[in-house]
Amino acid sequence: MRHIYATKREVEKLASACNNPNASKLIIVAAYTGVRQGKLFQLTKDNIQGDYIVLDENTKTGKPRLIPIHPKIKEIVALLPLPITKRQLRVDWEKARLRTGLEHLRWHDLRHTFASWLASSGAQATDVRDLLGHTTLATTNRYTHLFKRRLKDVVDKLD
Repeated sequence: MRHIYATKREVEKLASACNNPNASKLIIVAAYTGVRQGKLFQLTKDNIQGDYIVLDENTKTGKPRLIPIHPKIKEIVALLPLPITKRQLRVDWEKARLRTGLEHLRWHDLRHTFASWLASSGAQATDVRDLLGHTTLATTNRYTHLFKRRLKDVVDKLD
């Protein structure tokens, strides 16, 4: 299992390096939702309900889920679906990786990036499991090293 995560600065750098604004927008949405690329292309306005992206059971794991919409992507998700093909996104993504010197990042690493941001912000493993749609905590446990700070904070709160 690869443990490659992008920083917020790196995600912004990748998005800015895209000539196509729709590719840029999808990079940002992927990083702030953890939604797999295939599912991103299926999202429409019907999936946006209030402050949530609603995914039905037609996901990789067959589990429906709600993903809160971060303010950074609120305007973008209101435009879904974006007029870009998977092929065009792939071309723009590859060019952005080269332009930024981030060739080691793969698209799926944006999903891992979302998980790492959640863990570093204090989310519990069950939160990460639910937001990524993992079927078990065993799958989420690949991120356990990222929960160390939260665990320290929990212990420090003891009387």
